[in-house]
Amino acid sequence: MTRMRSISNCLLAALLLFCALPLRATTLVVRLENGRILLAADTRQERLNPIQQTMRQSGAGDARCKVRAFGSMGFAMTGIVEYDGHGLTATLPDWNAYDDAAAAWKSAGANLHDLAADWAKRSATHFTRLYEADPERVKQLAGTNPDRLLQVAFFAGWDKAAPVFVVEILSYEPDSSPVIQVKAFDRPINDAPFSTNAVTQELIDGTTDRAQQATAEWDDLSENIAGNELAWKHVAFYIQKTAVYDPTVSPVVDVLSIPAGKPPEWLERGACS
Repeated sequence: MTRMRSISNCLLAALLLFCALPLRATTLVVRLENGRILLAADTRQERLNPIQQTMRQSGAGDARCKVRAFGSMGFAMTGIVEYDGHGLTATLPDWNAYDDAAAAWKSAGANLHDLAADWAKRSATHFTRLYEADPERVKQLAGTNPDRLLQVAFFAGWDKAAPVFVVEILSYEPDSSPVIQVKAFDRPINDAPFSTNAVTQELIDGTTDRAQQATAEWDDLSENIAGNELAWKHVAFYIQKTAVYDPTVSPVVDVLSIPAGKPPEWLERGACS
């Protein structure tokens, strides 16, 4: 397991370039704005069911809540969300990454780095056990993207008045030992949004023709939006515009506000309740 205390925007972006072929139907966005962290995600899910040596994609829906609030912290993830053996590997327990985050929070308490590390350890254990029981299945799961990434998770909160943002990345690396690798990064956040999805990030960067068209559309829309809602509605807008170009992303959005020294607050609930 590799734990790094800081990472440049460019390096993290390089690590997440796989999201042009996303870990199945997600865009996550994080932004710092006026003493609060905004954590947002779309709500589309696609179930990937391994049958023997193949992967089959079954129905997509817009009912997956991908953002969670734990105490004064926020959690969101993309990737392989849960495991259901369907009788194929009956000796392994089923698991869910969001349930793991809740359990890690109960174990780690208010320390965000401890929470992230605990969650990553649980996930690595799940994938290691699955690999030991059925290595071909792990290869298939990792094969849904070119960098063989299994999960990417965002953890966001505060250390007194300082924002803290940790990214945990799990990947299948067959030439490494162990084959399930975990990398953790502290990443600075500011008022420039950052996304796991390549299309969303393209729109945020604003340099391509379609990104500039989206910027012009936002400029028109923002004239009728209250000033205290501009930042989070802008984040939601990026996700909604991503759905126009990426059919695996939903225009239905969840947005969580994590203010310094106060409990998190839901600003938009598309699937989260």
